[in-house]
Amino acid sequence: MRTGLLLGSILASSPSQAIELSSAVAPLAVADSKVTSGSRTLWLPQGTWFLVNRAEGAVTDGNNRTAPTDVADLALVEGGELVAIARLRILRADLGMKNWNNTPCNVRPEEVYRRDRGGMSGQPDCLSITGQRRTDLDSYIAQEFSPASLRWLSSQGVRLPDYTVGVLYARFATNTFGSVLVLATAQRFQSADAAVNWAEALRTALKRMFENRDSEAHLPPLPPRLGPDVPAPAAAP
Repeated sequence: MRTGLLLGSILASSPSQAIELSSAVAPLAVADSKVTSGSRTLWLPQGTWFLVNRAEGAVTDGNNRTAPTDVADLALVEGGELVAIARLRILRADLGMKNWNNTPCNVRPEEVYRRDRGGMSGQPDCLSITGQRRTDLDSYIAQEFSPASLRWLSSQGVRLPDYTVGVLYARFATNTFGSVLVLATAQRFQSADAAVNWAEALRTALKRMFENRDSEAHLPPLPPRLGPDVPAPAAAP
């Protein structure tokens, strides 16, 4: 079956209401450009987005109170090609926590840009950029997103880009947290500066929602396509 027919069948059978991550069953087309976790809603840029994988976890505080976490992999597909895939992880309801595990903000050897703005100890606010080649992409998606997401892309015949840029933003605040990893084709970034500018815009857009000070946030649109596939930015300013 051709890619267009497979993706078209998912689009045709998708609900028109907002996707509530606590009850959504992947794969689904994101018909109205938004996904919701508890009281918080993330708006996605214009395009054909799919919820390709969803999982649920839990966090327990020092008083043995537990709150669920929503994890969602969202893929942007254009013309049978993967433009971007984003992994959203967010605490669905506030929890009495002030000190968090810093593991999501650990330094990665493949980073080409990093900026930490964490204030008090145990509340990291970190932004990083990595670059990946096509030869490493399958294992990267399976590890950093999920094997289920990689299987979905393969089953739909979605073509993966030769070079990608990975942007991670994580914010752990009093009682709540959120993080997002966006893997996008390098065709959308003219230079290392362009990738850094988009990453900083991502942080600005999501920070307040991840702190649960805003109920909505908009994922910034990617820059326009450049044309022929280009290598991921190799250095940061």
